[in-house]
Amino acid sequence: MKTAAQLLKLKVLQNQQVHSISPDQMVYEALKIMAEKNVGLYL
Repeated sequence: MKTAAQLLKLKVLQNQQVHSISPDQMVYEALKIMAEKNVGLYL
């Protein structure tokens, strides 16, 4: 199983975007952004 660091490095190497949110954002805000950007997972 790959670590989060390995997955992020792979994203960068493949020129894929990495999206993030701040720790103080609400879950609803994260879900809204995930839907807009077609993201399946936030770490």
